[in-house]
Amino acid sequence: MAGIQEQIGTWMLKRDYRKHKRKKQGKNLQEANKVAVLFQAKDEETYKTVRKYVRFLKEEGIKKVLVLGFIDGKENPFFLPSKLEFDYFNRKDLNLYKLPRSVVVSNFIAEEYDILIDLTDGAQLALTYVLALSKARLKVGRHLQAHQEYLDLMIQLPASADLNDFLPHINPYLKIFNTNQHVERV
Repeated sequence: MAGIQEQIGTWMLKRDYRKHKRKKQGKNLQEANKVAVLFQAKDEETYKTVRKYVRFLKEEGIKKVLVLGFIDGKENPFFLPSKLEFDYFNRKDLNLYKLPRSVVVSNFIAEEYDILIDLTDGAQLALTYVLALSKARLKVGRHLQAHQEYLDLMIQLPASADLNDFLPHINPYLKIFNTNQHVERV
């Protein structure tokens, strides 16, 4: 039953994505004012790594950093405190087809970020939905078959690479990104 529900959810994602319109515009890290980070809150270590990365982005001069994390459970774990720039959603916020239906997610999707940094592994349909429908002007993430259609810049890493391996590879690309070129899917 869950397989059929997720297949319908995937179909709904593709349908919604076809109708989706966003203004693509490349900005490098020095020009960006508003950055979004999307991640799966698997454990406390992942949360701390993302929190450290958010601090780094702010030190780089980003004025506004917003983070959306997904918890694959019905309750938020103790290690995820409510913070101003961190929002979360969990399985209780998903509909029958595994797609997010909460105000937090709707607001995140509707916001026009300069850059959205996708730190997910492509395994959660709910996170892929947020990535696909986000109005972010530049979407960056690891090279994943599931996200190929939704990202503007994909970074290739070995399959064994974890979040700590991936984060140092993002920044050099975002710092040298040429903003005079029109962003196209690669």
